[in-house]
Amino acid sequence: MACIPQTLKNGAFTVLVVDDKPVNLRVVFEALREEGYRVLVAEDGASALKQATKVKPDMVLLDIMMPGMSGIETCRKLKLQPETAGIPVIFMTALSDSEDKTRAFAAGGVDFISKPLDHAEVLARVRTHLEIRRTQVDVDTHMDFLSGLGKERTRDALFSRYAEFLNNRPDHADLVAVLVQPNPDAPLRLEYIEYGNGVDGERLKAKQAGDGSWMAFLSELAMDVDGQINALDSNQWNVPGALAELSIKSFVASGFRVNDHGKGILLTCYSRSIELDRSRRLKWHRILACYLGSAWTNAAEWERMEESGRRLSLENEYLREEAREKADIGGIIGESFVLRKAMNEIDLVAPTEANVLLTGESGTGKELMARRIHELSGRRGGPLVKVNCASIPKELFESEFFGHCKGAFTGAVKSRVGRFLLADGGTLFLDEVGEIPMDLQSKLLRVLQEGTFEPVGEDKTIEVNVRVIAATNRDLERECREGRFRQDLYYRLSVFPICIPPLRERVADVPLLVNHFVESECRKFGYRVIPVAPEVMRILESYEWPGNIRELQNVVARAVILSGGRELRFVLPGRDMAAVSSASGSAMVKDFGLGVGVLNEEDMAVFQRENLQRALVQAGGRIEGEGSASILLGLHPNTLRSRLKSFGIKVGGKDSGQP
Repeated sequence: MACIPQTLKNGAFTVLVVDDKPVNLRVVFEALREEGYRVLVAEDGASALKQATKVKPDMVLLDIMMPGMSGIETCRKLKLQPETAGIPVIFMTALSDSEDKTRAFAAGGVDFISKPLDHAEVLARVRTHLEIRRTQVDVDTHMDFLSGLGKERTRDALFSRYAEFLNNRPDHADLVAVLVQPNPDAPLRLEYIEYGNGVDGERLKAKQAGDGSWMAFLSELAMDVDGQINALDSNQWNVPGALAELSIKSFVASGFRVNDHGKGILLTCYSRSIELDRSRRLKWHRILACYLGSAWTNAAEWERMEESGRRLSLENEYLREEAREKADIGGIIGESFVLRKAMNEIDLVAPTEANVLLTGESGTGKELMARRIHELSGRRGGPLVKVNCASIPKELFESEFFGHCKGAFTGAVKSRVGRFLLADGGTLFLDEVGEIPMDLQSKLLRVLQEGTFEPVGEDKTIEVNVRVIAATNRDLERECREGRFRQDLYYRLSVFPICIPPLRERVADVPLLVNHFVESECRKFGYRVIPVAPEVMRILESYEWPGNIRELQNVVARAVILSGGRELRFVLPGRDMAAVSSASGSAMVKDFGLGVGVLNEEDMAVFQRENLQRALVQAGGRIEGEGSASILLGLHPNTLRSRLKSFGIKVGGKDSGQP
């Protein structure tokens, strides 16, 4: 919206006069002061720019010929600054050269005053251009407001612009209210209110939309249900009791249409009697209401489109995430009997609409199995929306699942689409479903039973068509017995339970997974594919893999990073053996199961440390004495203690040797 300078509103115009000759400054200063203008002076371009930026005068009278920065250069710099670009500049000059005048106009000047200066000419030109400036700003402001209303994309922004416009008017209202009935079946509601000057607007704001309240209020205003004012005889409208109680002495109300089926009312109230021609006032008010109705409709449609856009954006992000995960992980890899059994169950249930409960330890690939169910189902064209229930704060569960409207709770600065609505027509994957709080489980059960829910802060019911796949590493049957999970919800989720086997039961799949992850990680880092020696693979197969496939992938990724593209070194947490090499020629000794080979310094250090730890374990933690670690290693007890200290191996208790 165009900004009206304060001086253009109240008539106290400020003029900046710039001339390097004190006599010229004095002549212009006295002439303008006698006419009531506020006058500022400057003797060079630099100080003129500084004053103009700080004060923002309504006009600048600028001498062309000045030492240092010329008037033309000063004008150019004024026009380059947004805060001073709109200030009209009148040049003062004794030159008659048309080329100089052309340059001055090109720099942004609006007029010339010839020297020697004539009082009458100075006043006439200043007065004329200030009036032009005032008229231009006034027209720009009104046209900018009316045309800008329809461009606002939210109703909050629309009403903010409207309030700014009203507050900039000299006869600004004390109370402005916008009431909207979006469709014939909806109640009339207060969409916007602004009040001041002691008007008790809170009492008006407190009226609740519904039976009798607003409609009864409008009846007092002599306004019918179509938003039309019944004719009154007096020029000054009678103020009904409901407004008189708010210290209102005059008002204007106009109806407008907000869409094909809805209506609105613009109510403007004053705490003073404004003696204006009623027909002119009502005509302007109706024009304003008409623009406001069109703008409200546009803003409401923009909000709907933006909400749909946010929903599509989130769906798109889910799809991109799925694509990345597919690229990173690939398909389900394995040929073991237990995996084939689980896959057969997945292929059997996927084409149906049954809810599926995936159980198993963390890291077994439950999310990958859920994606396979979705892709083999009739919903594969819809979104697969994933929710990690373990990562959601308890107070945000309902909003995360069902969404919320703006202002529904502290921090809800904008509306949000819930995961159930995002998954409409597709599949919702609830990972770690056992983490859902008890007080929300009943609402989740209702969605599963009826396919309906209400967003937080709204009273409208939304229908969705969603298939739910849940996953957990908990024993939900025991959770039900101990009162931490609703039994009826458990039965709704576990229509078809599938147990995903841990990796330790899929030993035959370990080589396939290791080779797949090695190839994937090497390709990611730009390395050639590094082979894994059979002896190393046997050790990897014998490991328990408490973290399952997730741990295996991380171990392989770490080995590729440490390799630098040469030799894979696998770090296996929780084992006596801290590291093994991928190269059979760089193997450990017989206890590592790799045969005898050449050890480099790093291998030797690892071997020595592990050998000390194994000796301590075998000796029951004793450092000296019969059957102690020092006897097994053939070392003096003090030598053993020194080596343990050098390797950072701590023992528990005196000579206990417990590592």
